[in-house]
Amino acid sequence: MEYTLLTVGKSKSANYRYPRIVFSGEWLLDMGFTKNSLVQVLPEPNGLVFKHCDENIQSYSKLFNEAKEKNGKLVRVGNAHRGVTFQTSGNILHTGGFAYGETFIAGYEYGLIRARKIVSDKLGIENLKIIQLLPTSTKVHAIKLKLYGDWLSDFGFLADSLATAAIEHDGITIKLFDKYISEYAEAVKFARRGKFKLVHVWRKRNTLCIEITGDFLYRAGFELNDWLSASCTHDMIKLQKLDFKSLGF
Repeated sequence: MEYTLLTVGKSKSANYRYPRIVFSGEWLLDMGFTKNSLVQVLPEPNGLVFKHCDENIQSYSKLFNEAKEKNGKLVRVGNAHRGVTFQTSGNILHTGGFAYGETFIAGYEYGLIRARKIVSDKLGIENLKIIQLLPTSTKVHAIKLKLYGDWLSDFGFLADSLATAAIEHDGITIKLFDKYISEYAEAVKFARRGKFKLVHVWRKRNTLCIEITGDFLYRAGFELNDWLSASCTHDMIKLQKLDFKSLGF
């Protein structure tokens, strides 16, 4: 199963704006969601499931009634700028526990998409953030960890501050330097003694950013396209591979 990170939007109704989930792009075609085909949207204990209906099924009413009996609905796949698209909105999202503005994970395989809320309690993680490891644009087979957003300042990671990244048995821990380290040269010596990687917090397009690239990530057991969970506390961020099973996948 492959995964993507999405956000619950709003419908465009003039009177009342319901929460809305939209799937769009060429990847849907690869998963069998073709134009004018039908999709059953069904609630599950941990979220929602979107089941593509066999194109040979002729009875719309049968599929509609099946979905309705399960407190679901039936939607049709339409055109998009790139590929195809379909969406669902209204009470079924509330049934699945989704609200406007929430980020969720969609796990997909041929003919099936599962949407799951990102719940910290299920993972046993405090102040959860989700990150995917992406390829760098400069080196072949190189990967990049990017923590991006002003949420970093909520945990003490301010612009121009320094931190260390340490490989542990279950991932990577990024920790701000103690206040007694006042000079960059001293920070370098401290990192070398502890066999840490020195990390710089900087601003990119007016937003706080931390980046780590190279073999350091591979040595920590991470691979390209891995999804990571970030547990954030003051002065420290702990990164581990995301436990999809705990989220209901």
